[in-house]
Amino acid sequence: MRCSENYRSGTLHVNTLLDIRPDEPASSAELGFLSPYGVDECALPRKLNGIREAARALPRRLVTGRIRRLLGELPMVDVTDFCGDSVAALRKQAMVYYAFLVQANVCGESDAPRVLPANLAVPVWQLSRSLGHPPLPT
Repeated sequence: MRCSENYRSGTLHVNTLLDIRPDEPASSAELGFLSPYGVDECALPRKLNGIREAARALPRRLVTGRIRRLLGELPMVDVTDFCGDSVAALRKQAMVYYAFLVQANVCGESDAPRVLPANLAVPVWQLSRSLGHPPLPT
């Protein structure tokens, strides 16, 4: 399965037999809770490039012991328009990236944080609301 986005025309396409809907189960017998879309098959908007790259760099950054400081430097991304204009497959992919960043923030250092920084919390809340599930990255 492939998902793609045509930025010039603003038209969103999902090249599957059925479009993913927020009310569909989030798991399958074949994949469990994994997305049926490959990470490199979903083209997210440019404003999410920093989030994607930060999530992909986590294996190298977690060993620094300063992951919260690095995550705190990420930009605050307002995903309101993205949530309203994109298909669920793209929103789910963005949620996966944010879920990894949230987990790194919570578990990436020896002490647990008391709060989640707004640059992670707000987009997670916006994405989860658009997908129709609680903002609990798993």
